[in-house]
Amino acid sequence: MAEQTFKRTEKFERYEILQNTTKDEVPREYIKNADWKEASPDGRGWFTEYMNDKGEHDQIRIHFNHNLKCWTEVESKSNREHWAARVALSDLQLDISDQEANPELWKTLREPEQAESPKSHQERALTGGSLKSNPEEIMILDTAGPDPLADTIGQMTTDEQSRS
Repeated sequence: MAEQTFKRTEKFERYEILQNTTKDEVPREYIKNADWKEASPDGRGWFTEYMNDKGEHDQIRIHFNHNLKCWTEVESKSNREHWAARVALSDLQLDISDQEANPELWKTLREPEQAESPKSHQERALTGGSLKSNPEEIMILDTAGPDPLADTIGQMTTDEQSRS
């Protein structure tokens, strides 16, 4: 199954960040390419690196949206306001697929494996049957002639049987 990404983030709308996401508020599995900085020219918070138009590494402030479980790119205003401008673009390597965001919705239910009883184990051993056999997966190979290894094994079995 291919991963479905961004379905939940289609609802994103630009908003003002009233309180910055702290270091401990982002679940570990969502951190990805995000980096917490205690001190930087742009203040304390979450940042990620990207390649700018000049081919140089630069950083951008990001914010984690807990409701949508996604990273957003932050736009800083001159009056010190910060706005979540858009969902972080894929080139920032912060994508969180819908499967990662809501794994409980994507789990496939499986039949519980049944333990083999001693009696069924004995019956299977006597008949040579296998619980893992699947007729659709059995491949019959044509042989050009007698198989010396099979003949040897067959002879050993015959010899062992005649001693009993």
